[in-house]
Amino acid sequence: MKFIKNSNIIGVDAIHRGHLLAYAFFDCIPYVSVQFTKEKKGTRNKYNIYAQFKRANCNKKNDHGQLYFEDKVSNYLKKSVNAKIYYEVEAIFRNEDDVVPIGNRIKAISLDKTDDFEDFHVFIPNFQEFGFKDRIAKESDYKFSYREGFVKK
Repeated sequence: MKFIKNSNIIGVDAIHRGHLLAYAFFDCIPYVSVQFTKEKKGTRNKYNIYAQFKRANCNKKNDHGQLYFEDKVSNYLKKSVNAKIYYEVEAIFRNEDDVVPIGNRIKAISLDKTDDFEDFHVFIPNFQEFGFKDRIAKESDYKFSYREGFVKK
């Protein structure tokens, strides 16, 4: 899916280049598929990047996005060189042909079995507040759908 310049969409500050695996995790992964090697990491990695709404990507005090859980894993791994975590992330799509997932399922389990890390298994929905799609449609030349992403009208 092509990303468009921020100036072309009203309210685009709510849209991020979302990801499955956090950029910071690439140095911690000993066995990684060729699609996620260091040479392919970054904002242009088509296997890792998609449109993600800000509320799904970031962290707020009472609304935990993906960053909150990634930070928990990252902080634990930084504490100890020998720390081991089983980490799994899966994009969930409503329909097989959609280009934007409705959310990510994230699971992390400490293999060290210490009390320093609380295992979790969560679903982070990828959506924005009510009325966002209508606002984009009325105020810009683009429309949004999970099937197509952002496309010109």
